[in-house]
Amino acid sequence: MLLNRRLAPIALIALVCGCNDVAAPRPDIAVRATIDRTQFRVGDEVTIRAEVRNEGAAAARVPVPSTMLEVRDASNRVVFFGRSGTFAAIGYPPRIVGPGDVVTESPMWATHVVGLTGGDAPAGTYRVRVAVLLLRRSDYVIDAASVRYVFSEPIEVSVVDR
Repeated sequence: MLLNRRLAPIALIALVCGCNDVAAPRPDIAVRATIDRTQFRVGDEVTIRAEVRNEGAAAARVPVPSTMLEVRDASNRVVFFGRSGTFAAIGYPPRIVGPGDVVTESPMWATHVVGLTGGDAPAGTYRVRVAVLLLRRSDYVIDAASVRYVFSEPIEVSVVDR
């Protein structure tokens, strides 16, 4: 009986690890961002064309909308993360992006910054990346342990005074 109690945790670990098939196909998400121009005035809307492509062999699950923006200032501080605009007050089920599928969206940054100072972004240079949150099969509540973002290459934009 004592031997069984000692082996029970090992058996449980083996069972949990064995259920995660490391050889199973996985999604491989590529994120591409493009923009028409790179100079904006304070208060302008910066719209990025985002392309999310599943180059892997398995489907990926992403939230709806699928893309957000990360904006960093010249000091490499994140000054904005999310999407500007109007949002629906309902939750949509995740979007399935199958192998070879492409999702296009146009997230927007209204040249505002968040944080203690908030308000309009001061004139300067900013790096904007598109971020896509990948969800696990069981994610309906997103917790810190399940968060995994895939980012595009940064696009450098200039914000100038009016």
